[in-house]
Amino acid sequence: MDKKVVLALDGLDLDACVSLLSKLGDRVFGCKIHDLWDRHGPSVVSRFAAADNAARSSRLWVDLKLIDIPHT
Repeated sequence: MDKKVVLALDGLDLDACVSLLSKLGDRVFGCKIHDLWDRHGPSVVSRFAAADNAARSSRLWVDLKLIDIPHT
């Protein structure tokens, strides 16, 4: 069985995220973003979709934190 990871991409800029996904290739099952959405809004989804095959084929979870506690 192939093991794949879900990456939490918080703290990286958008270009670094796309580059990391490109390097990891098909070992990535999906990605979680939060601060990228805060900075770029819905356009971040388009950027992942337009990226190379690894980023495009990853599932994207946008953690909007609509209700959150102050310190996690």
